[in-house]
Amino acid sequence: MLEDAPAISVRDVSKRYGSVAALCSVSFDVQQGRIAGFLGPNGAGKTTMLRILSGALSHDAGSVAVFGEPVSEGHLELRRTIGYMPESAALYGEMRVTEYLRFRAELKGVERSQRKAFIDEAMADCGITDVASRVIAQLSKGYRQRVSLADALVAKPKLLLLDEPTAGLDPNQIRDVRNLLLRLKKAYTVFLSTHILSEVETVADDVVIVHKGRVVAQGKKDLLTRRESGKTFVLALRAEAGPVSKLFRTTVGLADFDVETDGPFVRVQATWDDHVQMGPATERLVAACVASGFGVRDLRMIDARLEDVFAELTRESEEQP
Repeated sequence: MLEDAPAISVRDVSKRYGSVAALCSVSFDVQQGRIAGFLGPNGAGKTTMLRILSGALSHDAGSVAVFGEPVSEGHLELRRTIGYMPESAALYGEMRVTEYLRFRAELKGVERSQRKAFIDEAMADCGITDVASRVIAQLSKGYRQRVSLADALVAKPKLLLLDEPTAGLDPNQIRDVRNLLLRLKKAYTVFLSTHILSEVETVADDVVIVHKGRVVAQGKKDLLTRRESGKTFVLALRAEAGPVSKLFRTTVGLADFDVETDGPFVRVQATWDDHVQMGPATERLVAACVASGFGVRDLRMIDARLEDVFAELTRESEEQP
């Protein structure tokens, strides 16, 4: 394995299930020591990509490498460097937590002399030491998720592939998992597949967004969230809603905006089109409001959230009847 190679390198990967294209020429990189969020709606191809990265599923075209080594179903040595947590982990409910992790450590090739230390460390990292002797079937959903994550950690892999790690958890459990991911970043590269945007905004350094099997955006999280920054604004005026709406439609030329009345004031939220130069356009807008006799109380720009970018990139086109 190459020390300076990306943790994940995917080039033009495609995968079909019969007539259905799950992935279409997908390409992206994840650098070592990062948490990368893999975002997309349900059915976008996220789980298929993770299974390919783990070596559990073959791809039809393209190339996949982990730390510079090609991934294949038979590459057992490379697969030991990968910790994979599937969305629905097939835990053995009749086993106790330590028994299960001991069994999994043996399957993953952890040397006998190291197993206890590795298991103890994985349980401590995941906060399940207190249930070590409990039968898995008797654990809550949150604890079972932690056991599954400890399974991914037990062989001390270099790369963690996590598929919806907070699915089905309550808010407190979700917060615990997020805090754990931030701690794990110190020792692992994490590739986190999810459709819950708040998870990515909280923990991820980088983002890859897929839609219908294709990558529609990728890059540092802060760059993606700044993509729409400065285009959306809120304007507070001392005026009535009707004249303000007319001004925005006719003089300003904005068709898509929201107007809300708050006592003697009207608040308008709108977004400039891509081709508009925000500075001059904003100056013209304020001048038009003043010329119409509206008292301008406040004007502020709004930074777009990752949710806004995601919605724009993955919005479904209207179905034709």
